[in-house]
Amino acid sequence: MAVSNAEIARIADDPEKSDAERIAAIKEAIGSPGQATTDRLWTILVVGLVGISTLALVALMLAVLDKSDKTSPDVFLTVFTAALTGLLGLFVNPQT
Repeated sequence: MAVSNAEIARIADDPEKSDAERIAAIKEAIGSPGQATTDRLWTILVVGLVGISTLALVALMLAVLDKSDKTSPDVFLTVFTAALTGLLGLFVNPQT
């Protein structure tokens, strides 16, 4: 069901409804993504984080191995650990 932006704006601006009712109406109008869309988004996210981790790791190794005083591996280490943490966080079960 395709809903126009004007219809969503009309629902969001309805003064007779509470915030919870407006949010529920907007969620119903927009709908949930299908399984194919969800799978594609997860694939893009995981591939992107793996790519960033790989590039940062290669840059970190090059920065350490070039033995130049001008090259600081700290930035690459920060990017690598942040991307790796984000990637691992996708697969950890949350504590309830």
